[in-house]
Amino acid sequence: MCDYVQPGFHALDYAMMGLVTFVVASATHVVATRARDLITQFKLVRAAALG
Repeated sequence: MCDYVQPGFHALDYAMMGLVTFVVASATHVVATRARDLITQFKLVRAAALG
């Protein structure tokens, strides 16, 4: 039962995992938002060029 030898280590590991998950989720959200904006701009430009 090595898991219970250093409980402090596990708290740190969980905190790090939570932080990494949060950062990845934030980055994904930002990228998705940017991509959506770019797609919207592209559609507007294309509509202006064609129309």
